[in-house]
Amino acid sequence: MDNKVVDNDNLHCRKICYRCLVFCLVLVLACLSISGCGQSSSTGLTSEQTRTLEFFTEGQEGLLDRINKIYSCSDYTFVFFSDLHNGWRNLIKMLDTANTLRVNAVINAGDTVLKYINDSETDFSWYTSMIGESKVDVLTAVGNHDVWENGYWIKAEPNLTYREIIKPVIKNVDWIIQPDGAEENGLCYYYKDYGHIRVIVLNAMAGDPSVAFWDDNEANWLKAVLSESLKEKKHVICVNHAPFNKEISIRNQDYNWNSIEDYRLLVDYDNICTENEALSIVQEYINNGGVFICWLCGHTHVDEVLQASGYPGQLMLGIASARYSFHSDGLVSEDKNDPSFYCFDYLGINEEDGMLYRTRFGWNIDSSLKVRDFFAYDYINDIIFDSNKRIE
Repeated sequence: MDNKVVDNDNLHCRKICYRCLVFCLVLVLACLSISGCGQSSSTGLTSEQTRTLEFFTEGQEGLLDRINKIYSCSDYTFVFFSDLHNGWRNLIKMLDTANTLRVNAVINAGDTVLKYINDSETDFSWYTSMIGESKVDVLTAVGNHDVWENGYWIKAEPNLTYREIIKPVIKNVDWIIQPDGAEENGLCYYYKDYGHIRVIVLNAMAGDPSVAFWDDNEANWLKAVLSESLKEKKHVICVNHAPFNKEISIRNQDYNWNSIEDYRLLVDYDNICTENEALSIVQEYINNGGVFICWLCGHTHVDEVLQASGYPGQLMLGIASARYSFHSDGLVSEDKNDPSFYCFDYLGINEEDGMLYRTRFGWNIDSSLKVRDFFAYDYINDIIFDSNKRIE
């Protein structure tokens, strides 16, 4: 009798342990799903994905192979674009591609529209409606065009900007972290975690006195978020519409991803840039042992790979306009389903190796006939591989 009692007790304990184990496993899987961490890095594209992507990669030699390479070796993937300027046809392409590739998120670095959001011809609602149907997150930064009126005078009203742009955008993304009092005070910055990857979307435009969004509140918030990132061992990406200040930018023309002629035409585009204080805050995070991946920016409508003088380990990836193809004889509007007339990047991150990968959908060549091809960056050791070539 005593032995049977002991056996029954053991059996009861085993059942409880088994149930606890199952519960914990379910909880872990749920957490992975919420954080966006679920893509396998050991397998390539499925046959169904390949068939769908063949349409978007038609005429772009080697692109499908580059996509498959990034998809296979990355723990997290993103679609990245900027300066859409009402190019809704291109947004359809980007969202379809993102859904097919099951990326963790689509990242829009701003200038979604051409003019101020209250312009009846360029109302922002078309964008929020389209991304509301997306199966993946769409993270959106505010650009200077997003807050301009018809006369192109800046309309820097943060509360209105938050209400018309940020609020409808983030309602479609779960687990967004905003600063306290974001809606009441019109604070247009936030972050979201994807596993160990933290994507911080800033509103850090400076240079033009009328673009007065960056302030002490955002600076202190960024410091706190990066301090938390350090403790939680996050790998950080910062998204901001404007690129580095020209005075601190280091630009290597040997990189395939740096436009030559296009850049010369736009080098004096204007003075809007990322606030240097934001770079200083990020640099403090890096100096304290934090892992920083890169900045993602737009604004100039050209491809750029910039390093910042005085801020080691901070790389900026700029991107050409998602709506326009820029040629030496001017801007060509997106009016047809031609790969030359749309532009967005597919990014992959391998967390264990500390690698960032980049390839191009659509417009893959500049007016100097430099082909974008493939880009990789060892963000742990700050080494760039441009089209599989190591450049230190």
